[in-house]
Amino acid sequence: MSKDYLRDNISIATAREFLERIQERQWGEDWHQWVKAFICPWGSDGVYYLEMTDATIHHIPAAQLDCVVESNGAGDSFIGASLAGLSSGIAPLHLVLKTACEVATFKCSQIGFKLPADKLLKWQPRLQHSENDDKVDGA
Repeated sequence: MSKDYLRDNISIATAREFLERIQERQWGEDWHQWVKAFICPWGSDGVYYLEMTDATIHHIPAAQLDCVVESNGAGDSFIGASLAGLSSGIAPLHLVLKTACEVATFKCSQIGFKLPADKLLKWQPRLQHSENDDKVDGA
C-alpha cells in the first residue's frame, strides 16, 4: 500500500498506523492461509511490514543519501526488486525487503537507472536466498 494513497484517500498519516489498523481488524480464521504479509513502503523512511506468521510490525529503514539526484522510479525499483525476491519463493521476507530498499535508494543516486555489475552480483543472490542457506553478504 503506497503512502500517497494512504495519506490522500484514507487519511492515514503513517505506515505503522495503517498496519496497526490491519492488526485490529477481525478477518476470520482462514485469511492467514492466503495473506502472508502486508507491505507498506514509506519512501525515504524505508519499508514497514506486518508479517502474519508472528503478527508483528517490522521496519527496515532506508539508507540516507547525502544527495538525492532523482527519486522518480524509486518506488518502481522497490516493487521490482520485491517481486523478484518474492517470486523465488525461498528468500526470507526481511531479506527481500532490505534488498528492495537498497535498490530503491541506489536508484535515487542517479538519473534514470543503470545497475552496475557489482550491485547486481551483490543483490541477486539475496533475492534467491533460502533461510536454510549460509548468511548472504550484507544480510
